[in-house]
Amino acid sequence: MNEDKEKLQHLLDNILPENSYDTNLYIITRHLKPEVKHYTKVLDKYDFRVNKVDSDEELKSYFIKIIENQLSRALSKEDIEICQYSIIDDDLDNKIYTYALNNALSFADVITNQLSHNTDPRSINSLKEIKDDIWAYCLKIDLGNSVAFTFRKLSSGKVGTDDNNKSLIDKIRCSFDTNDARLEILKKETISFDDKIDCIYLENKFFVFKKGNFETLIGLEEELKENAEEMIQNLSQKDFIDGLSALTDEIENDKSLLKIFARIARNKKYKELDSTAIPKMQEISSKFKENLKIRDNKIIIEDKKDLRLFSRLLNDYYKKGEITGTYYGTNSGRILTVNE
Repeated sequence: MNEDKEKLQHLLDNILPENSYDTNLYIITRHLKPEVKHYTKVLDKYDFRVNKVDSDEELKSYFIKIIENQLSRALSKEDIEICQYSIIDDDLDNKIYTYALNNALSFADVITNQLSHNTDPRSINSLKEIKDDIWAYCLKIDLGNSVAFTFRKLSSGKVGTDDNNKSLIDKIRCSFDTNDARLEILKKETISFDDKIDCIYLENKFFVFKKGNFETLIGLEEELKENAEEMIQNLSQKDFIDGLSALTDEIENDKSLLKIFARIARNKKYKELDSTAIPKMQEISSKFKENLKIRDNKIIIEDKKDLRLFSRLLNDYYKKGEITGTYYGTNSGRILTVNE
């Protein structure tokens, strides 16, 4: 059993009902920083705040059971793979991703300052206080010799307050009283929790179960945008590529393209690119009946189709199987060590 798997197994073994540990429930809210507009293109534009919520033992037991079930299912798989987070990967259900906390992200403050230093977060008195800014919930599990934090992304749609029901014609919330078999309008504030978690933070790293939710949760999408923009700026300065910078918005608004360019940016191979790569790009494009536009020994990018082809060429999308010799296309892939 590898070290990361041992950490998760240790957590699972210690949250069994017969063991003793402390738990606390928190609601995390997200807020625009002062003087920053929501449309501003900056990486670090949100603050996150931790709000303490008093909860009874039954609710805490419910959350512990969720964590226990999710860990048990994952760790019981013989082929479970715990691997480092990759922007694009073969997202199979036998993977748990690890991600080291990046202190450059605003969300890091939730872990490093607000939850880890025994600070006393403010307690909320009403869900109305947080409904518009609700972002996630966190269960802190203090095992004595270690502390784990579990997170799940939340949306305002999960919260029901009196403000939701200004018009009874629009929507009402009801509860069914099993004692007298009667349906009644529910006037209390409510919040819905799923029976899953997105990630666990344990011993300086995240263990990620729901990759998409995790990326949104910690603001990783903003970091991907910054990486992609920096790469586009660098490539646009090269004298053998024309039209790339004009399509920056196309990349930012297309999540799949954004991830591809962010992945290319991270491996930094694009920095070595020069005009000598053009003949090889032409050869590969022709082999797969793609039209790479070349004029005056320049790669011309005029529309989204050109952009997608260019991203594939930079990302080694076209691959050949070593056994069957079959060609296939994928934007994922992990560099392997070859034993010559």
